[in-house]
Amino acid sequence: MTTLQEQVILLRLKLGQFTLSRHARQRMQERLVTHEDLFALGRTGHCSVTEGGRWTIIGQDLSGDSLTAIVAWKAGVFVVTLY
Repeated sequence: MTTLQEQVILLRLKLGQFTLSRHARQRMQERLVTHEDLFALGRTGHCSVTEGGRWTIIGQDLSGDSLTAIVAWKAGVFVVTLY
């Protein structure tokens, strides 16, 4: 079952209400991931809690390819990295 916080994280991704770390921006550039791909991840993704108060989101990008993001909650959604 998805918690309220997980639902909020996915909603904020879907709506583009997130901040990217420098590392995440580098990974996006390397992997040709767009902001629209992250919006799609918010629509298709499933959240699970990981160590250190972070969440792993696994879903699909706009092309239907697998996309995973690690996010932290810091005054909203903060995308730490993606692959």
